[in-house]
Amino acid sequence: MLGLMLEAVYYDTEKGLVVAIKPKPPFLPLLDICSGLTQKEGIFTTPALAGIGDPDGIRTHDLHRDRVAC
Repeated sequence: MLGLMLEAVYYDTEKGLVVAIKPKPPFLPLLDICSGLTQKEGIFTTPALAGIGDPDGIRTHDLHRDRVAC
């Protein structure tokens, strides 16, 4: 699905994080209404794109672990 929506994904290889996305033209209005995104020349960035998930890569930050994962 994302391959159909996005023209490019910008990835910081040193940090291992997605830092920006560039949607295909038909999807620009959809991302324009998203709060917290910053657009410059059709490329959207947000602090939320960097560091998605926990250091173990098991859960997203909004979910909390009750016990140690496998």
